[in-house]
Amino acid sequence: VLDQLDSAYMADFKSIILVNVSSMSSFFRARLERFVSQGGGLLVALGPDASLASYNSMFKDNEGLLPALLTGTSPKQNPPIRPTFHTSSSAVLSSFDLSRTRVLEETRIKRFMYSTAASDTRILASFGDHPFLLQKPYGKGRVVMWTTSMNSAWTNLPLTTDYLPLVQNIV
Repeated sequence: VLDQLDSAYMADFKSIILVNVSSMSSFFRARLERFVSQGGGLLVALGPDASLASYNSMFKDNEGLLPALLTGTSPKQNPPIRPTFHTSSSAVLSSFDLSRTRVLEETRIKRFMYSTAASDTRILASFGDHPFLLQKPYGKGRVVMWTTSMNSAWTNLPLTTDYLPLVQNIV
């Protein structure tokens, strides 16, 4: 199905969201690279079905589309862990007063993908030493990676009132 998205159709959108995609052809990955390099936005959200090999083929030793190299899936965190949202001038977090909001602080993560950020990647949120939300420029566009699921499989974030505004700011 992803291969059926042609470049002309993709150009009608400002952003594309990949959620827990299990695999992508090299043809589709090339179209994504072109879309973002021409000014599009890409949100890559991982999850239990995401293929490390498929996503890592877009990392290309810091030069590719992906903001980080994926290195594995965390064990279940018990108790669930809380991400730290870093004070940043990034548009992704601009509508949140990180010194006052409570909802983002109530976010709990049960699982996530381990990753190593590319040299030109900004880490917007993390779990200790492990990136959670990463942002990288690519050509005229940008890519944001979300290292946990976008549903409640690995996190309670979709159940909070800040979830939709956060996703909207990302895209």
